Amino acid sequence: MPFNRLVGLSITMPSISKWSTTHCQDLYVRFVRANPGLKSLSWDGSVANFVSILDPRDFAGLDQLQSLTLHWWDGSGGCMARTLRAVARTLTSLKIAHLVGIKEGDLDVMMVQDGSGIDEQRADSDNCEERPRALCFPVLKHLSCELSGVMRLESLVGCCPRLESLELNIIYLTDFDRVAQGIQSSCPNLRSLHIGDYMHPDRILPILQSCPLTPGLEELRLCLKTLDEDILTTILSHAATLKALDLSIARCDPPGVEYIRLVLMAGQQLESFSLKVIRKDENDSHGGTRLGHGEDVTEDVTEEVSRYYGAENDFERQGCDGLVVE
Repeated sequence: MPFNRLVGLSITMPSISKWSTTHCQDLYVRFVRANPGLKSLSWDGSVANFVSILDPRDFAGLDQLQSLTLHWWDGSGGCMARTLRAVARTLTSLKIAHLVGIKEGDLDVMMVQDGSGIDEQRADSDNCEERPRALCFPVLKHLSCELSGVMRLESLVGCCPRLESLELNIIYLTDFDRVAQGIQSSCPNLRSLHIGDYMHPDRILPILQSCPLTPGLEELRLCLKTLDEDILTTILSHAATLKALDLSIARCDPPGVEYIRLVLMAGQQLESFSLKVIRKDENDSHGGTRLGHGEDVTEDVTEEVSRYYGAENDFERQGCDGLVVE
């Protein structure tokens, strides 16, 4: 097959018939297997209206892979664990979203057994039936994953001893304490944390509290329904090392504004600060939050924060290059 010296490959399935897409998927499998020198792979496994099952054999030869993105795959039957194990040794970046079929404990410890694909080839045949192996990413620095009840990936956080950047898109039924334990026990070098989906502060508080104060967070991006004293106090504990702070919240009351001011005062290293406050749409019969722009910004928050950095020279003296209040 031509094109067998690729170092980067991005695969997105077209919106065509199931028959045609299946043939495309077969072609993509051949491309992946024919390029063992790949360093970057982004693979969308959706086929028409369903998702493909991960095949660990497709990844067995990718011993130079550094960046992996997997979207829309079925990881049931332990195939997700075996796929990740195939490339875990060299990965520095891993992004996962829209996976199904992963059960609680699938990624904790995997027994190496006969017939288990790639591990059978690498394990000692005399011991492969009984030997447990914990999944580990020894050089992974960036992890981005979606957490939900159908994709139990919380334990991934505890498999990355050199993790520096963590991005979580939390959907529902997430074990927040499990994520916090993983950070506290295995991620001493975490410098960047991004949590999305407008969560209640008390739910993500354990995750934020588990982040190491030494060396400390440099980048923090949070999407919250509101700010409370515990969250803001925890953010304040990281203020001395923060260089970028991005807060997107549904509402903010006066005490929250005061804590934001304290964070800015303590942030001697702060280079970028962004605050987006989105008011609830009173006309929304479902009681949801309408994502808007300028017209949805809470004016008192804008005024209070802007007043603190009212003059450009005052803002520069605090060490920031710019202030964004959307």
